Order: sequence, then structure tokens, then C-alpha cells
Amino acid sequence: DEFFAEASGDPEVRALLTTWTERLAGLTYCAPGPPRLLYADSVYSLILGTPATGRPRNDFEKLREGSLYGAPLGGVSIGLWARVRWVDLDYLPHTVVAMPAMSRDLLARLEPELGRTLGARFCWKGLATPTTRRGFDMEFGGAGDQDITWLTPRDLRLEIINAAGEVVYTLR
Repeated sequence: DEFFAEASGDPEVRALLTTWTERLAGLTYCAPGPPRLLYADSVYSLILGTPATGRPRNDFEKLREGSLYGAPLGGVSIGLWARVRWVDLDYLPHTVVAMPAMSRDLLARLEPELGRTLGARFCWKGLATPTTRRGFDMEFGGAGDQDITWLTPRDLRLEIINAAGEVVYTLR
């Protein structure tokens, strides 16, 4: 802490940190998405996974279940994105990204190829916003009651991509 306090007082260091922050904020970040498509409740969705403790009851659990890398104790999470839902499938809740109504032609093209020649990725511009929650998470190997920080992307989009990495469909 002392080092950062001293360093941030130096105009050259502060200018360098500002430059790097601006560069990072201008980048686009991507993370692999799920390749499984589901039709439930009259909506097509991409399955993110099965919540370990059932349907989330609060923001902390939504952040945990929306983790892009399956890390229960922090990381990048889309759990608070308005498109994330929890639906029951085979008597188990599943975390999904709900897709808007799409044309039959588009669905006919996407559905059979997803997971084979089509993939999905989540992308966002700039630095993700840190969201810290206090949570009791012993069952996931945590140290008990602790602050857990999640990075929640701004301007999130889901891209369906072909084998060449070209975007076939974008969901905002």
C-alpha cells in the first residue's frame, strides 16, 4: 500500500498508469461460451451449467453461478446480465443465456452446428467493473465469511462464431 501511495504521487508514474488504464479500457476481451443450445419455456437458450446449490436466491449466488470459468470464489461473472436465467431441465435448474426470438432460418442454421462447427464466446469492451460481495461459501472451499470480488463486464455481448472465428450472430 505504501508503494502505491508513493508511486501515485509521482507525476510520471501517474501518467504511465493513466496511459495503461486507457489502453486496457479500449481493448475488447473475449471468453469462450457454452456450445449447448436448449429450448425451454418457448425460448432458445445457451446452457452455462447447472447451479451447485439450486436456483440463486440473491446477487451473490447469481454472480457465483454466472461465472464464465466456473470459479465459485471470484472471477468474471455474467450472472447479473439481464439475459441470464435459471430454468428447470430434467428436474434440475440450469443457468442459461436466453436468446431473443430468431427467424426459423437462422435457428435451422445455428442449432445443428452449435458445438460442432459453431462456437460461442462472450465479449465486452474495456475493463470489467469489480463487484464485491460478502458471502459465506464454505461448501466451495472458501474460508467462510469473506469478501469475494467478481468482475462484471459492461456492454456484454454473446457472439456465435464459425470455425474460422467469424461472427455469425451477435446477441447484446
